[in-house]
Amino acid sequence: MHRLDINRLDDHAAMLADCAAQMDSIDIGLVASGTLPDQAVCQDDPPSLCASFIPMRFC
Repeated sequence: MHRLDINRLDDHAAMLADCAAQMDSIDIGLVASGTLPDQAVCQDDPPSLCASFIPMRFC
């Protein structure tokens, strides 16, 4: 497993090279981007829910 800060674009190539070096082949990739906010607060306070979302960039 390799953890990657998706916003650090300069690290993407090294991550792929590291994964390829550790495995014979790459069958699947999982990208799980986001935050884990306080669910109870978000359920009771919609502005807190909205504030918990982080804009994501895709390249």
